[in-house]
Amino acid sequence: MRVNNIYKTYEIDKENELFETLFSGKKIKIEKISSFGQATPADDCYDQEWDEWVLVLRGNAVIRFFEPMEDVVMHEGDFVFIPANKRHRVEYTDPEKITLWLAVHIFND
Repeated sequence: MRVNNIYKTYEIDKENELFETLFSGKKIKIEKISSFGQATPADDCYDQEWDEWVLVLRGNAVIRFFEPMEDVVMHEGDFVFIPANKRHRVEYTDPEKITLWLAVHIFND
């Protein structure tokens, strides 16, 4: 049995978000995402065919949801469930410090 740590530090890339798959199975993927000021491009949004549950472990962020339009401000410890086909985008992550996310992707097929 190997023990890992969600807060394990590594070199931070301020230009690109870092995605690390922690676990992957037939119906689930658990991912650690490290953001440093990144946001979804202004002309883009996510429209995923699966459910997603996200938790902000460190930092803060704003997720914009569409239909209806709503900005959800997230701080350390906040989590949200995003149902499949709910259009959204990451509007903001802190450019001064890392925003560390835990994302659980739940595949319905």
